Amino acid sequence: MLRDYQLDICARVREAFEKHRSVMVQMPTGTGKTMVLAELVIKELKDEKIKGRSGRILIVAHRRELIEQIKATVKRMVEPQPPNGEIVIESIQTISRRIGNSPTGGLGSFSLVIVDEAHHALAKTYKMMWEEWPEAKFLGLTATPCRLNGKGFTDLFDVLLTSLTVPQFMQKGVLAPFDYVTINKGSRQKMLIDSLKKRGADGDYQVKEMNEVLNKRPSIEQLFRCYNLFAKKKKGIVYAVSIDHARSIAEYYESQGVRAAAIDSHTPAKVREELLERWDNRGAGGPGLQVLVNVDIFSEGFDCPDVEFIQLARPTLSLAKYLQMVGRGLRPHKNKEYCVILDNVGLLHLFGLPTRCWKWEDSFGGLKNEKIKELKFYQQSITNNLQSITNNLQSITNNQQIEEFSLVVSHEQLEQMIRDSKLEDVLDGTSYLRVFNIKDGLASVRLRDTKLAIVDMAGNIVRKLGKGASAELYNKDFAIVYDNNRKEYVDLLNGLRYEALPKVVEKDGLQLLMVDLKGLVLRLKDPFMYGEIREGNYYAPRDWGYFYEVHLSKGRGDVECYAVDTNTMIVFKGDNERAYWLYDVHEDGSVEVIDRMNNCYHVYPDGRKEKLNRFAILEQSMVKLKEIDKMYRAKGGNLDDGFERMWFRNRVVSEGLEEKIKTFIVKGGFLDDNGDN
Repeated sequence: MLRDYQLDICARVREAFEKHRSVMVQMPTGTGKTMVLAELVIKELKDEKIKGRSGRILIVAHRRELIEQIKATVKRMVEPQPPNGEIVIESIQTISRRIGNSPTGGLGSFSLVIVDEAHHALAKTYKMMWEEWPEAKFLGLTATPCRLNGKGFTDLFDVLLTSLTVPQFMQKGVLAPFDYVTINKGSRQKMLIDSLKKRGADGDYQVKEMNEVLNKRPSIEQLFRCYNLFAKKKKGIVYAVSIDHARSIAEYYESQGVRAAAIDSHTPAKVREELLERWDNRGAGGPGLQVLVNVDIFSEGFDCPDVEFIQLARPTLSLAKYLQMVGRGLRPHKNKEYCVILDNVGLLHLFGLPTRCWKWEDSFGGLKNEKIKELKFYQQSITNNLQSITNNLQSITNNQQIEEFSLVVSHEQLEQMIRDSKLEDVLDGTSYLRVFNIKDGLASVRLRDTKLAIVDMAGNIVRKLGKGASAELYNKDFAIVYDNNRKEYVDLLNGLRYEALPKVVEKDGLQLLMVDLKGLVLRLKDPFMYGEIREGNYYAPRDWGYFYEVHLSKGRGDVECYAVDTNTMIVFKGDNERAYWLYDVHEDGSVEVIDRMNNCYHVYPDGRKEKLNRFAILEQSMVKLKEIDKMYRAKGGNLDDGFERMWFRNRVVSEGLEEKIKTFIVKGGFLDDNGDN
């Protein structure tokens, strides 16, 4: 029974074939590509039967292990309901020989040709099939549509269809979570790997040099220490550099009491079957093998969901190899809660965690300039992913450092990160040009208008950051914007920028910022007041050139607030929205205030805030002012330069209430010395 995502990709493939001859499908390792293959085979044979034809399908793989797996799956799914037609399953090597030896290859015609692990499709080797069967449809299946040489696949395939991401599959329970352990930067082992300079014909590290450098006792002892610390008694696979390296590792593990065996492409079929049977018995709780050390043969097409750990003892520059290797451990199984990935060659530092969401469309199309293939493709992963890893993992308090190794992330932490961030929404490639990092339920992204922003998991913009080279979430309060070798810390509350990272300080429910240890800056959501540093334990906001001090003392009345300039402005305790102009204090201890949008409020000691009619307030204020003026005139004076007059002059007039003011003046109001009312 196919799952919903498998049915979806099948439907999309059939729809794509209506417009295209050749289609490539990307699905992460362990998500059932072979099941999708078998379903599409059934659909194709039925379609051909409806058209009155006996369908013929060719399935091509590059290794015998894959061929055997495909045959078993096809037999299980197709034979119980065999439609008319024929299914041919062959290796690419056999197909090449037969086409080369005969004009028709002796194979006849096909309506559909399926290429498994299609990232291996090399133009010269595979192109002959496209030429041999010009009327056939072609389908390529792969977990990793990328090549180390940077070339794309558009010479063979017309379009790429991508499935869900690894984090999305983990949320669905299709893939298992993992603990990830890696060697530290600066460690002896990492320096050995960094010393590898030679490259093979495929562009990857040269096997001979890797074997000379890593097939040594200290490196093998390091492998075992890592296994013993993080995966002891677990069942798993070790990926070695060479046959000799695999045997050396197996022998050392055996000498330490671990049941291990080496297996490679030269291992006789009967011996291989016996080793796999012993290994399977270990999974059933028997005394079988604990560890299989192999050279590449288990990186693709190998199906063993109860693998409890994967150990990487083979460095690589190939993203495809990395994901294929770690992917062998991500299949869920009832007997395992999670997988342990032991990265003893530091591939994390190159590619990031297996949960990285890659832009496969870029690699599918190929890089325009092969000379910058690593700069564009791999550096993109380093920039996007390692920033995310480094910064996300700053919050992990139980990060474990043991000798040369680091437990980068545990399965519990990984599950929480995925659950909190809802990565399937954030990393939607149609929404953002780029996702820089994810932290605390937010993501730093580049919008489709090329500007930077912080978004929540629903895709809502939390804070626009403007232009820049990149952005990074530092913590829940600040983001960093990088541009032209300059970085600024942006307050996510109000968008204000600082050259140095401020520290948030809580004072009785009031948030202030400490910047450069010079003073405290009031932190408000409404940024109409811009922070200015003054010497001493206070803040001086700037508003239209007027400066006021924030004193850490109780304000007017019984309302929990702090005075700003003690006469004119206040900030309510626990309210970091904005500051207000204070214009009245009632006998019951409540206050009446105005915000910068000229909204009037009556605030009570219990925190209740009641919006008021500002025209009514004006009338009350004019009555009060008239009484005060009358009292002063009776004493031979005039209304002083108190707050009431300042508010009346600076706020009321700006509201377009001149007529009311004129009426007030005509009825006996006052004028100050400058002729201002």
